[in-house]
Amino acid sequence: MHREDIETGTIQLNGTRPPNSGGVSGDGILYVLTFQAKYKGESKLEAVRPQAKNSAMQSVPILSSAASVSVK
Repeated sequence: MHREDIETGTIQLNGTRPPNSGGVSGDGILYVLTFQAKYKGESKLEAVRPQAKNSAMQSVPILSSAASVSVK
């Protein structure tokens, strides 16, 4: 699920597993974002408050990275 805020230029992403689906383990890519450019310009992409929880709803470490985007 995602929510866009046009005024602030932010997108909130949330992902959950269906009820009674059990837990998962391992590592890898959690989200892949695809954008469609509307205007020329430069911007940055970054995860502001990345969070992940295990099946017991305890916080687990998560790594994120930032990127720059240039539309010409």
